[in-house]
Amino acid sequence: MDECSSYPCVNRATCADSVAAYGCVCGAGYTGYNCEADVDECSSSPCLNGGTCSTSVNYADAYQCACAAGFVGRVCESDFNECSSNPCLNGGTCSEGENQYKCTCSSGYTDTPVGTCATELDECGSDPCMHSSTCFDHVFSYTCICSRGYSVYNCEVDDNDCISSPCQNGSTCSDSVHSYTCTCMNGWTGKHCENEADTCIASENNCDKKTAECIHVGVGLHECVCNPGYETDNLGVTCSNIEECSSSPCINGATCEDGACAQAACLPQYKCNCIKGWAGDHCEFDLNECSSYPCINGATCIDALYSYACVCAAGFDGFSCENDVDECTSSPCLNAASCLESGTKGVSMLPDKYKCNCVAGYTGVVCEKDVDECASRPCLHNGKCTQGVDSYTCQCAAGYQDVPVGTCYTEIDECASNPCLHTGTCFDHVDLYMCICIRGYSGYNCEVDDNECNSSPCMNGSTCTPGLDKYTCTCASQWSGSHCGTEVDPCSKTENDCDKQLAECIHTGVKRHECVCHAGYETDNGGRTCTNIQECASSPCMNGGACKDGKCTVAACVTMYSCNCRNGWSGFHCEVDLNECGSYPCVNGATCVDGIFSYGCVCSRGYAGFNCEVDVDECASSPCVNG
Repeated sequence: MDECSSYPCVNRATCADSVAAYGCVCGAGYTGYNCEADVDECSSSPCLNGGTCSTSVNYADAYQCACAAGFVGRVCESDFNECSSNPCLNGGTCSEGENQYKCTCSSGYTDTPVGTCATELDECGSDPCMHSSTCFDHVFSYTCICSRGYSVYNCEVDDNDCISSPCQNGSTCSDSVHSYTCTCMNGWTGKHCENEADTCIASENNCDKKTAECIHVGVGLHECVCNPGYETDNLGVTCSNIEECSSSPCINGATCEDGACAQAACLPQYKCNCIKGWAGDHCEFDLNECSSYPCINGATCIDALYSYACVCAAGFDGFSCENDVDECTSSPCLNAASCLESGTKGVSMLPDKYKCNCVAGYTGVVCEKDVDECASRPCLHNGKCTQGVDSYTCQCAAGYQDVPVGTCYTEIDECASNPCLHTGTCFDHVDLYMCICIRGYSGYNCEVDDNECNSSPCMNGSTCTPGLDKYTCTCASQWSGSHCGTEVDPCSKTENDCDKQLAECIHTGVKRHECVCHAGYETDNGGRTCTNIQECASSPCMNGGACKDGKCTVAACVTMYSCNCRNGWSGFHCEVDLNECGSYPCVNGATCVDGIFSYGCVCSRGYAGFNCEVDVDECASSPCVNG
C-alpha cells in the first residue's frame, strides 16, 4: 500500500513511501514529521544593532529586520550617515554620530537653528564701536564710523590735537576731544601764546592807524606791520592795499577776488571762489563727498570729483543703495511654489536671499524636484509602485491585495471559499492552497472517493465490498483471513517443525506445509532454522547513501534494511535528487537552477545577491555626467 497517497507531508514537502511507513523530506524553512512546523528563522537573533527580527510572510525560510534609528542594511549592519544630506550650511563641517550629527560652523555663522549653521553672526551685537560711534555689520567682520575726535578700528583712541605743536613760545598744550588749550609762559598771550604780553603804547605807535599793527619787540622797541592785504615802503607808517590776485593764488579753476578792506579790519588779503568739489583758502582741497556717509545698507562709498559712487552690498541697489532688491521678481520658485524674500513682512533672512515654499509633492531649493513617493518602496511583497505628483498607486503581485491602500500588505486567503471537499483541511499559501484529505478521499480538492477494492485485495476468488476508507472480503469455501489468503486448515502443532520465532508455517495441502522465514531472514534447511540476511552486502543504497541492516526482534523484522542518504538525496534507496528550488528561494522574479544539495539564482536585471534580494543602485557608479 502507498502510504504517500493521502498526502501526509504538508508545506510542499516530498513524501518517500516505505513498507508500512513513509518519510517526509521537508522544504527549506519547515521541520517536523509531516513538515508541519515552520522554523523560526529569528531564533538565532540575526538582526544587529538593536534591530527587530520578524519572519517573512512571503517565504518560509526567510526573515526581515526592522532596524533601530540610525542603522540600515539587510541585518542592520551599517550605521546610517546623517551627514550625507550636507545639513551644515555656509561651509560648516558635519560630524556624524550614531543617529545624530553635529555642525561646526565656519567663521561668521552660528548653529541656529541647531544642526544648520544658517544664521550669520551679528558682529555689531556686542556694541564694539566706542564713544557713540556707528557700527556697520558685515559677513565675518564689522566697520566703525568714528565720532569726531576719535579713531582706530573700534574708535577707542582719542585723537591728540596737540601732536602738531600748535602752542608757541614754550607754552603747554592740553588735549581734549576735538580741541586743545594752550597755557602760555609769562610774557605771552593769545590762543597759541603767539603774542608778547606788552603791546605798543600810544606814544610809541607811529604806525598807520587804520591799516597797520604795532608790534612790541623789546623795551621801547616796536615794529609796524601792515595788516594782511596791505604793504608799505616806510616801515608801516603808511600802508597801501596789495593786489594779491596778481600772483594767481587760487588753483583748480577758482576765481580770485581781492579783499575789500575797510578801515584796519582787512584780514583776508584776497578771497578764492572755488568751483564745486573743491575747498580751502586756495581751493587746494578736493572735497570728500563720502564724509557725510551717503551710502546706506552696508554699501561702500567711493569719492570722486564733486561726486561719489556707492558699491552696494548683496541684496540692495539704487544710487545710495536705498532699495532692497526683490529676489522674487524673477520668479525663481518652480512648480507653483510661493516665493518669500527679505522684504516680505514678517520674514527674517539675509537681504540677498529668498526662500521657496513648495507645494505638496515637490522639494529642492527652488522646488525643482518631484518627490518620489515610490522611493520608500511602500508596495510590499513585490508590488509595483507607480509614482504621481504627491501620490502613488500600488499594483499588487499575485496572491496579495492592496489593503491597507498603498501597501499590498494583505495576502489573499485562497481557503476562504472552502475549496476542500469532504471535510478536507485547507492550508493557505501565497496565490494557491493545498487540501489535506481525510482517509478515503483524494484529488486536488478531495473530490474523489477512493475505491479500496481497485487493488484487488481479496484473494482466491473471494468477493470485495468497498466501504469508507476500508473494504471487506467475503471468502470462498476453504479460505479465511482478512484477504481470504489462508486455507481453512492451518498448520497443526504436530506438523509444525518450522523455526518457532523466525518462520511461518504455510499449509499447502493434506498434511503438507512449508516453512517460510520472516522477511529479512533466510534458511538452508527448509525453514526449520532461519538466520538474519545481510541485505547490505548487495550495496542497495545509491548516490553515496549508507546502508544499515535492520534490527529484527523475535518475529517482528519487517524492515530488512534502511539507507541513510547524503544531503540532497532522498527515497528508500537514496535514488531521488531533492529539488532545492521547491521552496522558491529566489526573489524579485529570479530563475532558480537546482543542483545537488544546492541551488543558484539567475537574477532579473537590476537585482543582485545570493537570492537576488538586493536592489542594485545603478547610480553608485555615477554614470550621469555634466552635473
